[in-house]
Amino acid sequence: MDVKLSDSSSAAVAAWRVETARQAALLSDPVGRAFFYPFLARTRSVKEAADELGCRLDATHYRVRRFLEAGLLRVVGERPRAGRPIKLYRSVADVIYVPFDLTPFAELEERIRKDVRAEEDRLVTALARAVRLSGREGRRLYRRANGELMVDAGSESGRDSDWGELIRTWPASVPVTERMGGELALTHAEAKTLLLAFRELTERYPVPGADVDDDRRTYHFYFGLAPWGS
Repeated sequence: MDVKLSDSSSAAVAAWRVETARQAALLSDPVGRAFFYPFLARTRSVKEAADELGCRLDATHYRVRRFLEAGLLRVVGERPRAGRPIKLYRSVADVIYVPFDLTPFAELEERIRKDVRAEEDRLVTALARAVRLSGREGRRLYRRANGELMVDAGSESGRDSDWGELIRTWPASVPVTERMGGELALTHAEAKTLLLAFRELTERYPVPGADVDDDRRTYHFYFGLAPWGS
């Protein structure tokens, strides 16, 4: 499940504090926590949540029962239909705060490591599929005219050496997929400017679950920025 970066309006809302280690554990597991997101500050049926997540209905039912038992979800209504009515669920609060000292991790680094690895696993799967579909059969190592070292997936012929042109001509049959990493020499002010620019860029687009056009699909983005060393 992709999560939009928080903004000041949501941060200003008073949060409901998680009270038990069980609640904290459910919301600290990045895989299980994804099943909670469709109900956060929104009313959804189990089927609507399963459709949004692209998951099986029985798997979503199982997660919903666990969140209910832990007091993280509540039943807020029913939708009439022939036979048994459909139950509607919502998070116990619109903003939830999970104290680090209640999570099952021995230290903060362990919690962050688990979240990052879950993100990386999803990205690796998507990248591998896109590379196979694109015909980029191997890895090319080279330098650009300005001396910049480049290592990327490409063809032996080098026909895709113009990366910008490759992106512009990407066929609809191949998902737009990329992993960008490297090092930049930045001042403190420049690092803040870069981070703010990325946040503002993501806010131009709708998030999954919003009312969007049918030709849109969920894209996962992964961005990290941190200084190396102390």
